[in-house]
Amino acid sequence: MSDKHGKTDVPLSEKSTKPAGKSDKPVKKKRGHKKRQPILRWGICGTGNIVNDFTRAQNNAKDRHCLQAVASRSLEKAQAFATERNISRAYGSYKEMADDDTVDIVYIGIINPHHFEAAKLFLNAGKHVLCEKPLTMSSKDTKTLCDLAKKKKVFLAEGLWSRYFPIYKRIRKLMVEGEIGDVRTIAINVGMNLPDVNTRFHDPNLGGGAMYDMGVYAIQFALWVYHNIGYKVDKVSAVAALNPVTKVDETTVVTLKFNHCKLAVLTISLVSEQPNTAVVSGTLGNFKIDTFWCPTKLVVNGKEEIYDVPQVTGDGAFNFINSAGFIYEADAIRSAINGGLKETAEVPWKDTILVSEIIDTVRKLIGAYGTK
Repeated sequence: MSDKHGKTDVPLSEKSTKPAGKSDKPVKKKRGHKKRQPILRWGICGTGNIVNDFTRAQNNAKDRHCLQAVASRSLEKAQAFATERNISRAYGSYKEMADDDTVDIVYIGIINPHHFEAAKLFLNAGKHVLCEKPLTMSSKDTKTLCDLAKKKKVFLAEGLWSRYFPIYKRIRKLMVEGEIGDVRTIAINVGMNLPDVNTRFHDPNLGGGAMYDMGVYAIQFALWVYHNIGYKVDKVSAVAALNPVTKVDETTVVTLKFNHCKLAVLTISLVSEQPNTAVVSGTLGNFKIDTFWCPTKLVVNGKEEIYDVPQVTGDGAFNFINSAGFIYEADAIRSAINGGLKETAEVPWKDTILVSEIIDTVRKLIGAYGTK
């Protein structure tokens, strides 16, 4: 939808003797209203906890986003979710939603091993796609989806929502301006104790393991920091503690070496309570961010800065910390699509592919399931 631009013609009086286009005073043209970006109509693939949070974050954004449809392998679950979230259309298969011409973009929030096939289905149907991380289970499949999106001329993004948070903009600025000097090291510790081996976190058939679940966030952050100041990774090292039966990596330590001797050391764990922080240190100081994948607090050289997520009204509750921040991602994607872009500046395809390649390398180095 867009507002009409007003245009006023000023006819000359029949008695006027002035040449056409001449007058005593210049005629001021009326300015039209600024063109409004269309509302983005979302199809929701899945009905789990993360989907609940992504959709609830849009409660106060109905002028920009519309929850158009939801699909699940269970029609009953889709209908229940549609009723809860006030979505008009519910489908018992992903194919049905792919055929819905009223859906602009699909958010995929299902279990990791099913991301690839679902994304491929929707891309082939000409839908834009935002898929939760990891986009796929291998760099080969990730490249396939990026190539498909390019061929179909549609938008595709991996759900690295972290990069849309305001703190990331602040970090980029302080690094570029040299506020902590020459950055030398990054230390990331992320994890929690999830002892129940019957959950998806420990199940190789459901894409379990520290690297697939939380390693994506750690790797993308390290790459993002160093890439912003012109450095590229040139060596990957890793060690891990694997479950002896499932070969799922319960704790993995990754070292990324960048050119000019820059280092990042990442500890990712499913079996220990980590501080969940990222510390970036330079020659003049350091900064630390808590819950760096969805940050609201930044400490720069001992000085604390707070960036609260938006307040969300309406019924229901979030399952995960700072999920109201999903709206940052949704708004950026809406702007990109309405601007004719196929990827966002925050999460370009080349970054998604590189993260996927590093995860492949790490998993091979540690001998995780699915590798030779």
